[in-house]
Amino acid sequence: MRLGFSIAFHSKPKAFVVDEALSVGDFNFQQKCFQKIKEFMHDGGGLLFVSHDLNAVRLLCNRVLVLEQGEVIFDGDPAEAVRKYYELMAGMGSSHSVRGQKEDKGEPTSNKEISKSTFPQSLGYGRQEVRIRSAIWASSSQSSLIHLSSGQWAEIVIELESKIPYTGSLGILLRDRLGQDVFGVNTAMRDGQIMLKPDQIIRISFRVQVNLCPGLYSVTFAVHTDTTHNDDCQHWWDNALSIEVLGFARYRFSGLCELPCEIKYDLKV
Repeated sequence: MRLGFSIAFHSKPKAFVVDEALSVGDFNFQQKCFQKIKEFMHDGGGLLFVSHDLNAVRLLCNRVLVLEQGEVIFDGDPAEAVRKYYELMAGMGSSHSVRGQKEDKGEPTSNKEISKSTFPQSLGYGRQEVRIRSAIWASSSQSSLIHLSSGQWAEIVIELESKIPYTGSLGILLRDRLGQDVFGVNTAMRDGQIMLKPDQIIRISFRVQVNLCPGLYSVTFAVHTDTTHNDDCQHWWDNALSIEVLGFARYRFSGLCELPCEIKYDLKV
């Protein structure tokens, strides 16, 4: 694979076809491939990229086709294409169109507001026998958390409503402004499954220390049976909330996120 990739690039093609090639090789090889591809596209080269790596698709592509059993079922914007792919993986089928929240354009929001979204039943996708009624950003004092500094804690409060006896999981997924997955977790990964009776409502809180670099982020929610939304997806709510990280509450750092770090000095005279 390394040799084939090198030969292909050094032949100076006008267009390049990459079919799942970046899914093989070690980390250093993948990084070099991404860098070469971005340089190639910056210089005017064309790229036909075939992949199930959704982060790579968002990063490299400006137009995406989604295929199902050899047929094109979507052709357009990468973010919408990824939603369509998730919809298919959730078992909704190609006959269902993508029905999600409007894209967050990143307009500034007043610090006095709480970032709140109440989800109409007609939107989103999934079986919706168990659905998300509402979701808010809130601190322990219920103050606004639309804007915060890196290192501060944020709390997401979500209400679920069930029409059926249900045992399943609720998850959250943070993405950056490029649509790349930054952090995801669900109740099955931590405390176990949620158990609900018909017509029962439950409130669930996720408290997260936002050790992310300054920028805009979105939050997606999913209600599903097991550890991933591919297992009997009840409700998928894409880009439901947004948050803007402004500056640093603690130490400054570079990169996407802060990792626990200790620096020790041993001065030898």
